[in-house]
This record gives sequence, C-alpha cells and structure tokens, in this order.
Amino acid sequence: MEQIMQSDIFQSISQFVRGLNFGNLSNTLDNLPTDQIPGTDQITQEATEILHKITTGAFAVGLILALLGCFFGYKMLKFWISLAGLLIGAAAGYGITWYVTDNATYAIIGTIVGALLLSFLSYKIYLVGVFLLFGFGAYFLSLSYLPLKEPLLTIAAVVIGLIVAILAVIYMRPAIIVITGLQNGLLAVGALAHLVSFPNQSLMIPAGVGLGMLGAAFQFMTTRTKREKRKRNDS
Repeated sequence: MEQIMQSDIFQSISQFVRGLNFGNLSNTLDNLPTDQIPGTDQITQEATEILHKITTGAFAVGLILALLGCFFGYKMLKFWISLAGLLIGAAAGYGITWYVTDNATYAIIGTIVGALLLSFLSYKIYLVGVFLLFGFGAYFLSLSYLPLKEPLLTIAAVVIGLIVAILAVIYMRPAIIVITGLQNGLLAVGALAHLVSFPNQSLMIPAGVGLGMLGAAFQFMTTRTKREKRKRNDS
C-alpha cells in the first residue's frame, strides 16, 4: 500500500514538472526584447549615465563659482576663506581622527569639528585664511597644470604654493586680485572644457590666463583700497 502511494506521489510530481513546459518558457524568454531583460550591459550604461549627470552638474557649479571668483574674488574674499577653511578642516579632521581611532563614527565627528573649527578660525584670523586659501589653491592648480613628473611635481607645487601664499599676505589687495583672477580664470576654462568640446586643448591655458586678466582688471576697477575709501568718506 505504501509503495502504491509513493508511486502515485512521484507520478503526480512528474506530471506537474512536465506541465511546467520549460521549453516554452525558454522560447518565451528568447522572444522577449533584450531591453526588457536587465543585464550587466544595461546596468553599466545606466550607472554611466548617472555618473555623467553628476559630474556635469559638478562642473557646472564649479564653472559658476570660478567665474564669481575671477570677477569678484576680492569682494568675496571672506566667503572664499571660510569655504577653504571648511574644506581643509574637514579633510584634516577626517584624516587625523581616522588615523588615531580607526573608527568611521569618530572620523565623521572629526570631519565636522575640523570643518567648523578651521572655517571659523579662517574667517576670524584673516591673514591665516588668506595664507591657506591662496597657498592651497596655487598648490592644487600647479599639480594640475605643470608638465612635470613626480617627485619634482610635488616639490614645485609646494614651493609655488608657499610663494603665492606669502605674496598674498604681504601685498594684500593687488596680490589677491591678480591671484583670484588668474586662478579662477584657469579653473573656469578647465570646467568649461569638460562641459563642451574645446576646439584646441593647447589653447586652454592661454584662454584661462586671458580670462583671468580680464577678471583682474574688472576687480581693480570695481574695488578701492582702504586709503581711497577714507578719502571718499572724508570728502
């Protein structure tokens, strides 16, 4: 009796499996449009499109900020100083906290504390902010544009960063206007080259310098020294 029941069960299972008709299922999948069956190619394409949109948006924002810095760098100096202090403090806080604690939660806290602290100090201690802003700006810009190899590239970038930072502190207004004009002119052209097809890559640096000189000239015309401001107030 038990053998008869087992035989019936196996026969029922066999009929059920045959009834699934895997051959027809396979044919159905073969007839589906390929774009309805997600695969690695489709996933890669979608990820690439998302990444392209993110980078395009980032370069668009960078272009706007660079143009503002190029034409209004001196007037917006405290904003740029605070922003630079925020970014540098965040990076330093994260790096130090992660190195000491090796803990992601503490690293995030260190990032926030470092960002807020150095941003505040950069804003309050004006000359320190100027030194950091222009020193790091010249350093990273040198890394991007100097046609040198390591370790000479890093050494040259550090030296240029220090020279620019010292000049910015000593010759405050003219140095800041020239440096913000040239730095942001180069950055603006670089961002623009990622958004549109640049006709000739070799023209990027001359175009950036030209835009920077135009921005610096505009800043000289639209800003005044402290002495000029006092004379205007007295009159």
